[in-house]
Amino acid sequence: PFLCFFSSATRILVDQWAARGKRARTHATCRPLERQARARERARADEKKHKNGDGGEVDLYRDTYVRYMGYANELGEAFRPLIPRTAVWASYGVSSLYVLADTKDKVEKTQKKFAAAPEKKRTAEMIESGVDTCLWQALASVIIPGFTIHQVVHWTKKAMVSANAPKAIVSSLPTAAGLGAIPLIIHPIDELVHWGMDNTTRAWAGPLKKWWTGGEK
Repeated sequence: PFLCFFSSATRILVDQWAARGKRARTHATCRPLERQARARERARADEKKHKNGDGGEVDLYRDTYVRYMGYANELGEAFRPLIPRTAVWASYGVSSLYVLADTKDKVEKTQKKFAAAPEKKRTAEMIESGVDTCLWQALASVIIPGFTIHQVVHWTKKAMVSANAPKAIVSSLPTAAGLGAIPLIIHPIDELVHWGMDNTTRAWAGPLKKWWTGGEK
């Protein structure tokens, strides 16, 4: 009996140590990922403060209903089967005006923020802010979402035609599919564009500014 008890107790202790070791390895593996996630969130918060000029100001183009102007072309693509082609292109015009207005706003805020900085430093910051805003908005608000909704509508309509669906379904279901896809694609596309720019243009901005300003602070 004593040997059975000793064997069972030993097995339990070994299993507990193994479980603890597994949890420790899992924690060690997840910790860098958690740190990266927290760093990414801090970077997003710092970016928003930088864009706004300070943390408390309401951004007209990001924090109000004006933001929805950036989705005009997605609505245009969703309604493409039901509206004239000129109306679709007009929706792209609205979204493009939004991109340009937001870019102008961010450049002006950056100019005010670095008003006391040397001219080269101020110019470099304004260029970085303008290029970053325009490129991000163009990709995340106009180009990629517009193409995505266009494809959803196109392939839905093609499937309905192939299925010999009634004319009313062929004309209305693609629009419904396009409208339904809009809220599903917004955040994934935003994050995709952030990731792409974090690893390209934003990563290059620092060395380029340093080269342009000659190391001025």
